[in-house]
Amino acid sequence: MSMVNRKKRVINGFVLKTIYMVANVALAFFMMPFILHSLGDRMYGIWVLIGAIMGYSAYLDFGLSSAVGRFISRAVGRGDSAEVNEILNTSFVLNLIIGAVAAALTIVLAFTASYFVEAGEDLRIVQVLILLVGFSVAAGFPSRSFGSVLSANLKYEISGCIELLCLLLRNFLILLFFSMGYGIIALGMIFTGVTLLSYALYTFFAFHSAGGFRFDLRLYNGKRIMELFSYSVYTFINKLSEILIFRVDLLVISAFLGVAVSAHYSIASTMVSYFLYFIFNIFALLGPIFSQDEGRGDEESIRSKFLLTTKIAVYLNVFIGMMAIFYGRHFIERWMGSAYTDAYPALVVLMAAIMAQLIQMPSTTMLYNISKHRFLAYAGVAEGLLNLGLSLLLVKEYGMLGVALGTAIPMIAIRLAIQPVYACRTIGVSIGRFYINTVGACSAIAFAALLPVWLAARPFAAPEYPVLLALAAAHTLVYGLCVFLFGFSRKERAYLLDYRGRKAEAVPSAGQA
Repeated sequence: MSMVNRKKRVINGFVLKTIYMVANVALAFFMMPFILHSLGDRMYGIWVLIGAIMGYSAYLDFGLSSAVGRFISRAVGRGDSAEVNEILNTSFVLNLIIGAVAAALTIVLAFTASYFVEAGEDLRIVQVLILLVGFSVAAGFPSRSFGSVLSANLKYEISGCIELLCLLLRNFLILLFFSMGYGIIALGMIFTGVTLLSYALYTFFAFHSAGGFRFDLRLYNGKRIMELFSYSVYTFINKLSEILIFRVDLLVISAFLGVAVSAHYSIASTMVSYFLYFIFNIFALLGPIFSQDEGRGDEESIRSKFLLTTKIAVYLNVFIGMMAIFYGRHFIERWMGSAYTDAYPALVVLMAAIMAQLIQMPSTTMLYNISKHRFLAYAGVAEGLLNLGLSLLLVKEYGMLGVALGTAIPMIAIRLAIQPVYACRTIGVSIGRFYINTVGACSAIAFAALLPVWLAARPFAAPEYPVLLALAAAHTLVYGLCVFLFGFSRKERAYLLDYRGRKAEAVPSAGQA
């Protein structure tokens, strides 16, 4: 794959991912109050709880998906099609076994649901939803190997179109069936059906668009298992820590404050989760690039891309995060109603923490894709345990704000003070340059571009969509212009504007430590 095509595909992927995320967020902000008011706080709380519980089953692959994507991308960088096919077919067999285990655990969980849900109509509903969602998750494991083929070959146009199609179909079906009087079971069936469709599409296009790909179980190689799991075990540990960091909040709130309160907290957590999901998926596009460069032994390219993408991460995260903080209360009041503005303080706390985390997305992506992610596993466990302990300590005194603080405090400390030091030392980048010239200078430029507009616009802010959209447009125009002119060097601007990648590898040099 030429360097020109790599850059063009990443840019196309960024555009499609942005379109998808904008559509996803716009539809979610419309659909969430529609679904909540259609189901009521209790039924919506059950749906949120099912999502939190069943989300754990996605971790049953023990981090295998990340290992498959990392090693297939490295093999693509080396031009080794034999290695690609061995990893692919070996991982398919492993994922098939994991899918069978997930299906069995789904049945067990459905029949033991009475331990966390009172007997009666709610119990039957929860059991049906667990079976629907659980079986859809189980069916998805074998298809993950084929999705890795698409991402490793930078087929972002295909995956982006599949995501957008399924998003529109799912929301259309929800509107249709809810308007006909159907309820939470229909919601579970729609989720399951559209999810299965996405798996089928990923598998189909992996067969028809990835060059050099062969699906042949005779290429299964047991020796690859140790290589895959020696990488994936640390991904798995980090994913377990994510349960404590991102998924335990709703369980703690449900246990100590009630399911109805979790519906209020989910407003803040949903806004933050879309922010997190957007940034994660944008920078995940770079993962195969780092692996391909590592496969070629191009360390200077890794350093250069790391520093440039960190700049972009600072500008993007500060803008989105601060806009949510500036206008979040007005938005929640207009979006969900004034009764739900008690979620705003939690939103501010969570948003500040997520900004700190997401500024480090380039370092996280880079470390995973050069197999230096063991540190992230250990740091994630420490963060998760601190999160759980602080949440349990603060929830009784401060309610859902205390749970948000329990998440924020360890996240900010680890992501800003510890992870950058390890990442810079790993690839030979000056720590001082990273903190002062990259994160520090970029943050100063970002706030200098944001604050004057906010001070001028603040008196006009109101819980009305046209007003909020007008203010967002003003911020975007001024901020984008200031950041582009003053936040990047001349060479960086030229590189970013070179869409077709004629100078794709002329990334401004990162220099030596």
